[in-house]
Amino acid sequence: MFTPINFHVDYWNQLGWIDRFSKNQFTDRQRQYAAHGGTGRIYTPAFVVDGVDRGPSGREDFLTGSQNSAPGNLVVKKKGSNTFEVTFESKDKFPVDIYFAELANGLTSNVTKGENEGKVLKHNFVVLRLNVIASENQKANMKLADALKDSFKFEGFAVWVTKKGNLIPIQSVGGKALDTST
Repeated sequence: MFTPINFHVDYWNQLGWIDRFSKNQFTDRQRQYAAHGGTGRIYTPAFVVDGVDRGPSGREDFLTGSQNSAPGNLVVKKKGSNTFEVTFESKDKFPVDIYFAELANGLTSNVTKGENEGKVLKHNFVVLRLNVIASENQKANMKLADALKDSFKFEGFAVWVTKKGNLIPIQSVGGKALDTST
């Protein structure tokens, strides 16, 4: 399964305009990937698949070489108005890190300075918030951020699990926003 997510890093903010979707947390995540061999350097890769940089934009073979088989069953269930239960069911029990990314689509940025000055950039699958929970029993409850509902429309989510302390996803799932009013 391919679950698109778009992390806006903050190191471009020094070029004259501030990306309102950027977070230092996402820049730090990129640094961690570089340190552990995922991307090899700090830059904005076009695609990272199974924790591996798949190269520049425009390549049509960015998904080839993905060898990750499904080691279990990742399930996301709505449990309350803003709460989701995430469970990773597998034969082998091992501690995991569960990632829950809240996403939005159809966002825009009016660029006032830099190389894209005067342009309106369009953004989809933007990670508005990333929650990470370490779990010994492969289960966690995730609560949507109340503040996000006021600023941006929560449109969907991406959830993935890694072995605890490892950055390479072992399984992922994505979905459209569920009605959060009930």
